[in-house]
Amino acid sequence: MEIISWGMAVLGIDDLPSISSMKNVSDNLQDLYGIQTHCYEGALGHIYYVNSLADQIAQVCILN
Repeated sequence: MEIISWGMAVLGIDDLPSISSMKNVSDNLQDLYGIQTHCYEGALGHIYYVNSLADQIAQVCILN
């Protein structure tokens, strides 16, 4: 977000929101419409992450 904000400032875009307000909006959108990521530990102790298939399907259905 900081790089995007910097780029917009370099392009001369005025009245940019603060980084903290952009993060707040992003967090709120993620809570409302985001895909949950689940953490699992494999049989050999490896940690891996999986995105919720149900959330992915729901998101596609909302977009269509």
